[in-house]
Amino acid sequence: FFVAPEGEGGGDLQQLTAVRAEELYPTSQLVAKLTGLKVQRNKAVVGENAFYQRHLDNYDGKGDGGVMYQILRPEEVGAAKSDKLVLGKSSGRTAFVSHLTGAMGLDAKLLRDEQIDNAFRRFKELCDLKKDVTPLELEALVNDELYRVSGAKQRYDWGGLQVYLGTAGRPTATLTLFDRQLKRDVERTVVAETGITAALTALEQVLQLPAIKLMDFSILSKGAAAESVGEAVLHVKCLETGKVFYGRGSSSDIVLASAQGYLNALNRIYGHRNQVTQSLIDLQLSGTRVRKY
Repeated sequence: FFVAPEGEGGGDLQQLTAVRAEELYPTSQLVAKLTGLKVQRNKAVVGENAFYQRHLDNYDGKGDGGVMYQILRPEEVGAAKSDKLVLGKSSGRTAFVSHLTGAMGLDAKLLRDEQIDNAFRRFKELCDLKKDVTPLELEALVNDELYRVSGAKQRYDWGGLQVYLGTAGRPTATLTLFDRQLKRDVERTVVAETGITAALTALEQVLQLPAIKLMDFSILSKGAAAESVGEAVLHVKCLETGKVFYGRGSSSDIVLASAQGYLNALNRIYGHRNQVTQSLIDLQLSGTRVRKY
């Protein structure tokens, strides 16, 4: 840059810079490539977070459609134009639904109001833990609601889970579910080798489903931060019928995500067994001979 005196006595200085801002991002990427060091997402000017757009509207979703703002335009620093949208605590229901049906491509007809309300509530709870919610985290929350067993088919509703972990003793999980048939809460406390094992075992003791086997279990983080959403996907086999049922759960707590996903799968098995049993009863009442295997 050039520094030139302005006025007599040199009291004020006028600076003229010759910085080529459009070379900032390419230079940063070149340095990252040569050194093998990844540019942090929150790095000023050249970090990925600098190019996200944020949507603002009022909380009840009845406003004027909201406004968009962006820290800086990517093309100003030599990066490709970005259309990445970030939803945060300031985003309302309008922006939330618009993102589901727009960027995520979900059919609005497939989404019930109850599912949208539940997903939006969980989205707001996640915003209390972290500033921005990534598209993958949002997708996990929505999928959790879309693929949850419907209320008419499930017997147990989620109540609560308390897990104690530490090096001084074995992990302990206390689980509470609401039994729709008995119309009361059911609680179990289990001590196991890990927090996840204790939580899943407590679920098995409450539902008391015979002959089931966990076939596959995976947890995938949907973000880079410690408080990011983790999505648990489980496949459970019913040994009576040979069918495999899946369940998924998502939460910033992986123990909670695992337990909710397992409950989802077990509710599917419970509903399937009841459906098969009812079909056999109907056949017997109709006079049809049922062959036992």
